[in-house]
Amino acid sequence: MSQHKGSVKEGEKCDVCEKNVSEREAGIQCELCVKWFHIRCMKISEETYKVLGKMTNLHWFCELELL
Repeated sequence: MSQHKGSVKEGEKCDVCEKNVSEREAGIQCELCVKWFHIRCMKISEETYKVLGKMTNLHWFCELELL
């Protein structure tokens, strides 16, 4: 699972709001579609985001790919 700071390539846009996901923002990348999302756009809490970052064997898939 790719996550936040330093992992975001310059110019990557959130697939929900279409604004850039900067290195200063909390962002997460879907492992299926490889698109980036702001955690706020995906309604992921800061607490959950921190836990996701600590779990090395956890995979995250956006709900857009699950439909």
